[in-house]
Amino acid sequence: MSDTILHHQILENGLELTFVDLSNRYYGDFYQIKIDVVSHLSLSDSMFAKFDLSEKEKIKAKARFGARLESHRELKRMGVAGGDVVRVCEELVQQFLDTSLPYLSTAEFPSRLLRQRLVERPVLKKIYG
Repeated sequence: MSDTILHHQILENGLELTFVDLSNRYYGDFYQIKIDVVSHLSLSDSMFAKFDLSEKEKIKAKARFGARLESHRELKRMGVAGGDVVRVCEELVQQFLDTSLPYLSTAEFPSRLLRQRLVERPVLKKIYG
């Protein structure tokens, strides 16, 4: 399958979520369902005004991430029959939204995400992330 956008949503707190289908057929009529949940957060001055960050943290964030902070989460399911691919993709997206959206949509989440990413060591993130 191709890189198809399954769902796109912009939350009130500024977080942008995009669900990209990266599924593939691996044997006969069986598929590996893989959905990349991409989170984008604008690091504009207006967004920084909402965060409780020191000037040093703002400079560090802009230097490390540029204008947008991007993070990825992978949703997977193996051994899905060809006729069930669309349904399973929809279920995975809906399950993620049902369980994670209440947390992701809080006003505090963007600043927590940024702070967490600032303390991660970039070299280790490239190796293990």
